[in-house]
Amino acid sequence: MKFSVLEKNIIKNLEERIRDTTPGVMVRAYQGGRIICDVAVGNTYAYYDLASLTKVLFTTQAMIASFEAGKWTF
Repeated sequence: MKFSVLEKNIIKNLEERIRDTTPGVMVRAYQGGRIICDVAVGNTYAYYDLASLTKVLFTTQAMIASFEAGKWTF
C-alpha cells in the first residue's frame, strides 16, 4: 500500500509511542468529507471491542440514576 507523507509521519510517530502500551492503533481522518488518512499500526481488527463501550454506557446510566435518587450532588 502506498502512503502519503502525512500517513508515513503518523505511522512513524505511532510506532514509537505505542511500544509497551497497546497492541495496535487505527487512525482514520476526514477533511471536507474526503478521507485524508487511513493507517493501522500493530495488531488491529476491523471491529471495535463492545465491552469497552458497555462500561461507559452502564456507568453513565448508573451515575444519572444515583444522582436523580439524591445519592450524590455536585
